[in-house]
Amino acid sequence: GKSLVMLDLLSELGPGTRACVIVPKLELMEQMASLLEASELSKRISRVGTGWRADFEAEVFVCVQNSAKKLGGINFDLMLLDEAHHYEPHPLTITAATSAK
Repeated sequence: GKSLVMLDLLSELGPGTRACVIVPKLELMEQMASLLEASELSKRISRVGTGWRADFEAEVFVCVQNSAKKLGGINFDLMLLDEAHHYEPHPLTITAATSAK
């Protein structure tokens, strides 16, 4: 169900837009990337991390959390976090948010 919702959201992206899908496990990265490639989504897909080099010409990037830092120079129009309850905020983010108050 969630994967199909993500696919639907990604299909809404217009030309020249970029998205990143972050998943908690390597197996889910492969599963999500394969689903996107098998779909009618007309976007270039790039897996990032653990044996995969980022294709910086891609429009949709699929990676695990630890590999997302390799994409730090890209401005994404959409970021999707699969199983978001598995992620913890980075300590610098917490410090910056607390300091801003």
